[in-house]
Amino acid sequence: MPARSAFCRLTLFLACTLPVAITPLAAQRASRAGPDTATVPLELVAALLGSMGTDLLPELRVGGLTRAVPADVVPRGTRVLGTLSSTQAPNGQPRGASTVIMIVDLFPEDAIAQYMSHLDRTGWKPGPGYGQRGGFASGQTSRPTAACRDSLFVMVTATLRPAGGAHLRLQFSPTTAQYSPCDIERRYPGGRPMEDEIQLPVLLPPPGARSIASGESTAGGMSSGGDGSATRSTHATLDARLTPSEILAHYASQLKAAGWTASAPTSTAESGLQVLGMRDARGRTLRAVLTAMVVPDGAAPNERDVGLRVVRTRAR
Repeated sequence: MPARSAFCRLTLFLACTLPVAITPLAAQRASRAGPDTATVPLELVAALLGSMGTDLLPELRVGGLTRAVPADVVPRGTRVLGTLSSTQAPNGQPRGASTVIMIVDLFPEDAIAQYMSHLDRTGWKPGPGYGQRGGFASGQTSRPTAACRDSLFVMVTATLRPAGGAHLRLQFSPTTAQYSPCDIERRYPGGRPMEDEIQLPVLLPPPGARSIASGESTAGGMSSGGDGSATRSTHATLDARLTPSEILAHYASQLKAAGWTASAPTSTAESGLQVLGMRDARGRTLRAVLTAMVVPDGAAPNERDVGLRVVRTRAR
């Protein structure tokens, strides 16, 4: 764990400092074709890793992939900013962790959905949590998702890029035949398949609103019974100068676009709720309660709490 933590801290350090450090040298070599890796201070990178208490040796490539990362993980036409990989000393075999940063012309949640389709086409198996998608999203950062293939595990996240589009981050780590995060049957014997979880559309915040937090409930977010019944709860905290009725209307419109029907909302100046329903692909009934509330004296000037609880009835 200390080695992985050090690697993550170094990745963040490089993402912030390397573009500044190599820009003057890169400008002097602008006429050269292809990525310029000669200007990367690998001795400094190795020394920094060592100072963080790890024996992992770095391999860094600007504008491309290192030898530790399969070439087919990059969709055609996608720009790769760079890759940082660690190798086990002293034999130098590429068996450590790797981080790849790519640029895509999509919003974070859309970038994740498109990239997971690419992984599926190239033989990757969806990992834990992939089946349960959607719910409240920040619009700035996607929820992480994962996949496995052969002896590799990849965690995929996307963040909004200031210049437009998103940064797609792939974090690879090795797995073993005895343990794979994607071996759902072994990890959860007798558990439900991931595809049987309650599906929700991605619910983006209102224009001009700032998402402070979003995610599943701390109680677990999703529970299910052997008879097909299930519940799911998701929530968001916003900084928005909007009334509860305006917030309900914004999120209900996204749910209705995904096939939900909505009753008339009930709201006051302080809170509001709306009941929605639909049938899933197996004909089971889903009922949901969407809530919005003004948070007095909240951490944000105009804090609003939004929640969605969904109940699926048992199979007939």
